[in-house]
Amino acid sequence: MRAALSGVGARHVFIWVNGKQVGDLAPLFYNANINRDGNQGSWSEHDVGFAAKLLRKGDNVPELRVPGGNAMAGVIYDYLRLELDGK
Repeated sequence: MRAALSGVGARHVFIWVNGKQVGDLAPLFYNANINRDGNQGSWSEHDVGFAAKLLRKGDNVPELRVPGGNAMAGVIYDYLRLELDGK
């Protein structure tokens, strides 16, 4: 899975798929984009690999979970992309 972030106010974002934690987008670096209304951030991409057996036929549920914190402790994401390795 690839996640593109444009605003970061948290040190970690945990990735879950179908109720199981599969990775962590860390370390993340604060860029003040959230508290500046999203007008001047730095965009970044992060990859998380996980076993394809966690996916099931039909609907799958990816989640981004940010640990608790202040009102700015979150992320602004651009996209989540899920790809299957052809190996």
